[in-house]
Amino acid sequence: MSRELKIDKEFAGLCPELRKKEFALLKEQIEASGCTDPIIYWDGEDIVVDGHNRLRICKELDLPYKTHGMAFAGREEVRLWIMEHALGRRNLTDAQFSVLIGNYYAAMKKHRGEKTGMGPTAKLIANEQGISVPTVVRHSRYAGALKQIADTGGQDLAKAILSGEVKGPKLAIEKVATNPRAIRKARDLLAEGRLKNIAQVCENGAVSRKPERPVPTVTAGNQFETMEHLLGKLARAADELQRKIGSTVCGRSFVEKLRLARADLAAWKRAVRP
Repeated sequence: MSRELKIDKEFAGLCPELRKKEFALLKEQIEASGCTDPIIYWDGEDIVVDGHNRLRICKELDLPYKTHGMAFAGREEVRLWIMEHALGRRNLTDAQFSVLIGNYYAAMKKHRGEKTGMGPTAKLIANEQGISVPTVVRHSRYAGALKQIADTGGQDLAKAILSGEVKGPKLAIEKVATNPRAIRKARDLLAEGRLKNIAQVCENGAVSRKPERPVPTVTAGNQFETMEHLLGKLARAADELQRKIGSTVCGRSFVEKLRLARADLAAWKRAVRP
């Protein structure tokens, strides 16, 4: 007989929801082969920490399922484990990855008692995920924007953005998050089935982008600034590539070498220009 487990709404909401096609595929697989992966629960509390969708499907199909208990010191430790585990998934959208990184960063900072930005926690997560420290902070800003949208416009709007149903650049989403009127307009358009891109509710229907800074002309006095600019562009391009094709050993090694190159360049600059 399968163990009776409880669902905690907060824990269940920490992981991005499966899209309809993904849920249907998982259901087909379980119906055909059974639930092969155990449902992970908090030992002593009998609360699910991993396998919410599998548990739901097994109950719908009246199928047995295996369970595995894990010990946690408290809810904070459970939250961190759930988010860290979710970051290993390969089916995350770019928006889902951003929110997970941002929320994980906030939770880790709180756990470690860190109050400043771009500190040791951001560096730790950047190294784990093969991205840059500024990218971690940008993901945190985006996660905060999605939370504001959910608080003002409801969970349906935030979920539509996260799932990719409503598209739009992150800059547009962050801009909308600062405008309650725009959030409510987006909510109403979504309810009417007319919201396809978040830019529809931005001023003039579009979002201004910061123009890319041109590569400076190399002169006798700005060699360091030129190299800093180019290394920064390389780091951003590497972050984007990692997100598109997934984090790899080679990719993480490349990002780490870029980070070291930027640090060496800064030291070189300080030595030449004390």
